Amino acid sequence: MKKIATLATVAAIMACTGSNHNGTATVTGTVGGRTLSVAEALSTPIDGLCQQVFGNFVGASGLGIWISNVAGTCGLNSTCSVQANTVTLALAVWVNGSSGSNITVNTYPVYTATTVPPGAQFGAFAAEFETDLACALTPVATASGGSVTVTSVNGSAVAGSFTLVMSDGSNVSGSFNTVSCVINTAPICSGSFGCTGPVQCS
Repeated sequence: MKKIATLATVAAIMACTGSNHNGTATVTGTVGGRTLSVAEALSTPIDGLCQQVFGNFVGASGLGIWISNVAGTCGLNSTCSVQANTVTLALAVWVNGSSGSNITVNTYPVYTATTVPPGAQFGAFAAEFETDLACALTPVATASGGSVTVTSVNGSAVAGSFTLVMSDGSNVSGSFNTVSCVINTAPICSGSFGCTGPVQCS
C-alpha cells in the first residue's frame, strides 16, 4: 500500500495549478462504479524513488502517468494548490536500476506491492483515487494485474495503452498520449510534497 499511497502523493503534487498543455487519453470501463471523464494526461520522471515506493527495488526508477478529470494541473510554484473533486488514474512504469528517462517501448506487467517477483527488471503499478471537497486523497481501487504498454517515447512524454484488473473486480482499458510535466520528486520521501510553501486546497 505504501507504493500506491506514494503514487497518490505524486499525483496530488501534479494537481497544482500550471500548464495548459493537456495531452490526451481514453479510459473504458468503470472503477468504483464510476467512469473517468478524461481532461488531461501528464507524465513525469520519478527517478530514484525512495524505498517506500519500490520496497526492495531501491534502485528502480520510472515514469509516472497521470490521467485526470481536471485540466491545467501541471506546474509547481511557491504555493502548491491541490485541487478538490478530482479523479485520477495513476500509472507508474519502472525499470530496475535505470532512470525514468530511459523508459523504452515495452509492455510492463502490472504488479501489486506484494507480487513483484524476485529478480524482476521492469514492471508497473496502477491505482485510481480521488480528492474530496477538502482535497483529502482517497484510494478508489488498486490494480492487481494487467499491463501497461509504451509504444513511443519522446523525452518524458509517452504514448501507449493499458489493460488493468482492479481490486474492486472491475476491468479498465485505454490509451494515453501524454505531455511532459517535470517536477522535483525528491521531497516526496521527506513528506514536503515538493512544495516550498504550504499545500493549499482549491
